[in-house]
Amino acid sequence: MPNLDIRSLVDDARDRIVGFAQRAIQTPSLSGNEKRMADLVQGELQSLGFHDVQIDEAGNVLVKLPGGSGPSTLLHAHMDIVDPGDGSRWSHPPFAGDIAEGYLWGRGSSDTKGSVVAQVYALGLLREAGLEPAGDAY
Repeated sequence: MPNLDIRSLVDDARDRIVGFAQRAIQTPSLSGNEKRMADLVQGELQSLGFHDVQIDEAGNVLVKLPGGSGPSTLLHAHMDIVDPGDGSRWSHPPFAGDIAEGYLWGRGSSDTKGSVVAQVYALGLLREAGLEPAGDAY
């Protein structure tokens, strides 16, 4: 395995990661209406070099990063959000994806679009760096 600083991979991809997180927040995905978010995730994975990204009947986005013969890893998170309610009650509009005071603001930023973004880029950056996980990662 090459001697690689994972932190540097993430730091170098910061603008791409934050931009994707902003686009995810700007994509409303109330329960039962996640298709636009699934399409966004699929497109980002494709831009990271994954050619076989599927969206199944239930709307789940599926991709595989092939690994060694060790145990497989499944990364998962939901793409739907709770209705933000009255947008005027928010200090930043719920679908703006504003960055203020060093934080990314918006509905789903921590529950759980932030997790989706982290998982997409975890697989994508490993793939870009040519690193093979111990087992397949999904």
